[in-house]
Amino acid sequence: MSEPLYASALRQISKLGCDTLMMSPVVGDPLLDKNFPYRLQNAKNSPGIGEVRFFSNFIAISEFTDWELHLILNNSDTILASIAPNVNGQSKAARGGRFKSGHF
Repeated sequence: MSEPLYASALRQISKLGCDTLMMSPVVGDPLLDKNFPYRLQNAKNSPGIGEVRFFSNFIAISEFTDWELHLILNNSDTILASIAPNVNGQSKAARGGRFKSGHF
């Protein structure tokens, strides 16, 4: 997604009164987007958006710099992690917890 389209989507979400944004694609993993840390930051700084969450299996976490990891942690209110398949082949999820800006 281009940055202008992303900015437009954030404005539309805010106008609709959505105060919680879940940044997880239907297919894929948000961490595969090299701009994800900056998109999180832009979302968190958008008027009207109070809480930003995402779900990931953390497949690409090692691709980010320390600064980008800092941005991910400081701009995420909730991180949900896919941690392992269960006996039915479905993913189990663990709630990552709530973070407050400045704690990382």
